[in-house]
Amino acid sequence: MTSNKGKRKRVVGLLSIGISVFLLLWVFSGLDWPALYKELGRLSPVAFIAPIILSLLTFMLRALRWRLLLGGRGGLRDLYDATIVGAFGNAVLPLRAGELLRPWLLARSGEVSFTSGLASVVTERLFDVLGLLFFLSLSIGMIPELPPVILLGAKALGSMSLALVFALIASYFARERVLGILSTVLHRAFPGEFARKSEGALREFLNGLSGIRSVKDLTLILLLTVSLWGVIGIFHLSGFWLFGVYPPIAVGMITAVVLGLAVAAPSGPGFVGTYQFGCIVGISTICRYEREFAVAYSIVFHIFSTVLLCLLGMQILHKRGLILSKIAKESMDSAPAEEPVVVA
Repeated sequence: MTSNKGKRKRVVGLLSIGISVFLLLWVFSGLDWPALYKELGRLSPVAFIAPIILSLLTFMLRALRWRLLLGGRGGLRDLYDATIVGAFGNAVLPLRAGELLRPWLLARSGEVSFTSGLASVVTERLFDVLGLLFFLSLSIGMIPELPPVILLGAKALGSMSLALVFALIASYFARERVLGILSTVLHRAFPGEFARKSEGALREFLNGLSGIRSVKDLTLILLLTVSLWGVIGIFHLSGFWLFGVYPPIAVGMITAVVLGLAVAAPSGPGFVGTYQFGCIVGISTICRYEREFAVAYSIVFHIFSTVLLCLLGMQILHKRGLILSKIAKESMDSAPAEEPVVVA
């Protein structure tokens, strides 16, 4: 069993690297290289101050929301540090291993078990999906002259996000009943292994919901999710400011949402390839900026984000006397045999 699991992880790892290489080749093929160098020459070092502040703000909002998901358990500083270390792990380790680092690091404080922390991470990511769908539907509608099929898709996503809100509320008040209904639907529509794994992921999500103490906390979590994705949109908008470009907020939101979807796909460590692909789709294909500008943005903002995460993550690990490779192994050893599905 362990051998098969290890072999499966190696296959997934090789496949992820292959996807990264393929996407990088696609991104850099047919580029106007002088135009790319010209875009890179427009960088303003002073403009990096804004994305640094906004990045720190996103970590604080995530920590506040995580605390509510845990029913008020965990110190805010511990949650903040664990959130940064988890993002750092995702940036440098394969297979999104940072998602396991977060609950492992939090569990060292003694207030939250690793299992509870892991369930809350799954729940948190599904709230992120809700925020992502909401802002995608909202921002696409603000971009002029888009094809009707894209506008129709935006309306469908908006309806889906509303349906998810109602499903969340129903799950909070009638957890077992909702689980029973969805489990029946899953097994009828997708018999076999897929239904079983989907039911397990759904159960993990509902287990995470059980930590929410009140309807007030659930409302605050939804509001924090909206605020968080709003700040994430402005964070990605600030990447345009580095080049002296000041587009409307909708452009930043579309960039953030498309990148969120893109980096959810398998890739090598640090989302190399998928990040660049997401920038091409969001900035060039949808928002209609030049492809060379989208590539320049993907290079600069990706390097900036990764370096910032590494500096913050290493500072926290040094302060706590921890080594990344060691805690990554220990967190993976602590994980259950069937890892829950974690959404970007």
